[in-house]
Amino acid sequence: MSLILVFVASLRIISLVPSVTEIIYLLHADSLLVANTIYCDYPPQAKEKPKVGDLLHPKVEKIIKYHPDYVFVTLPMQKFVSDKLKKLGFKVVAVSPESIDGIFKTIIEIGKITGKERRARFVVDSLKSILDSLKSTIPPERPKLFFELSPRPLYTPGKKSFINDIIHIAGARNIFGDVKMSYLVAKQEDVIRKNPDLIVLSYPGANPKQVRKRIGWAEVNAVKKGCIFKVKADLFARPGPRFVDAIRVLRSIVLGCISSKRR
Repeated sequence: MSLILVFVASLRIISLVPSVTEIIYLLHADSLLVANTIYCDYPPQAKEKPKVGDLLHPKVEKIIKYHPDYVFVTLPMQKFVSDKLKKLGFKVVAVSPESIDGIFKTIIEIGKITGKERRARFVVDSLKSILDSLKSTIPPERPKLFFELSPRPLYTPGKKSFINDIIHIAGARNIFGDVKMSYLVAKQEDVIRKNPDLIVLSYPGANPKQVRKRIGWAEVNAVKKGCIFKVKADLFARPGPRFVDAIRVLRSIVLGCISSKRR
């Protein structure tokens, strides 16, 4: 047992995934984290860790310098660097949860690797309890929602994304929730035809005024009612433990939209 504890305590981990960094801190395993990316900014302490570059182009020479036992990546975004690190002999762990259940499995997996399995199971049980509470209070009326991840191209989540789960539990209907993909590029005419009651913008520099100026969008219910909102992008872009906060934020927006429809 003591040899196992010594081994775990000496582990060196690099996270190239902001959501994984958040999980590592939540599991109290941050002492094992020797470096992360410039986008790993939550919790605030994560900013203080040494940086090995960004998400798409991490600096392999810096990764090598830290002699990590494990490097966490996400696929398919980081396939190139993953393949390169594997060829160099590094143990690469790919995590790509596409659902809330997938997030739970990722937390357990990271808990096992870091020697924090008991803490991981406690975290998952706690998140499931919060999730059950949120599910029990889903509004009966479900407005149609268009969730915009970028304006050019018009990128949005489909059925197989964890954001689709968040939208459902928040009490809305993803207008592209019938598309059996994680994410897709939507056509403007399809958004107009589906006529969402609510538009949520989740990317840096999002501007509801620009959406209202789009050709053909003036008759969309969300535009007519002024139900266009921007949200903190990292809260919805990262498949990590803060998904419960994302549900709460979106639930508040959905309830506001329902109230405006009734007026």
